[in-house]
Amino acid sequence: FGIARAMNEAQITLPGTTMGSVHYFSPEQARGENATFASDIYALGILLYELIVGKPPFDGKSLLSVGYEEMRRIIREVEPVKPSSRLGTLVGEERTQLAKARHVDPAKVGCLVEPDLDWIVMKAIDKDRTRRYETVNGLALDIQRFLADEPVSATPPSAAYKFRKFARRNKTALLAGAGVAMVLVAATIVSSWQAVRATEA
Repeated sequence: FGIARAMNEAQITLPGTTMGSVHYFSPEQARGENATFASDIYALGILLYELIVGKPPFDGKSLLSVGYEEMRRIIREVEPVKPSSRLGTLVGEERTQLAKARHVDPAKVGCLVEPDLDWIVMKAIDKDRTRRYETVNGLALDIQRFLADEPVSATPPSAAYKFRKFARRNKTALLAGAGVAMVLVAATIVSSWQAVRATEA
């Protein structure tokens, strides 16, 4: 942590540099952009994820094994699974070890995370840095609210936001689909017009 540092009131690192451990890289670092304090909040979110699940959303060794460009693409584009969902997929020794560490029955491992805690983590590691917590204090306050059974500020993203993210990732497919839809609409209009003319004749 502490990758972002204040320099003349701007929270930046040198452009184009990659600093830190691979599985703590923020999406903006993977894009080669400046790291801001939002990058540290992202790293704290990954650490919180790791504390809950026992592993980060993207394993460092697996990321390094796929090559630099693919690693950067995964960090930039692939949405991590919520901690509660990830816990539900743990099996065998992994599940047993986590159950021992949490002092619960292995069958109950999948029920360890409440929805509010899921959203705190997912807000901290959002791909869009403008949607993350603005400060580390904001993240800490939400965790305190959660522990005190108070409402948290983190909420699931809206359907409109999810669609915008989907559209940005799948521009080509959506444009092609829109083109096909327009052709079909035009064909329907033309055939209807010809049917009306034929009926009149």
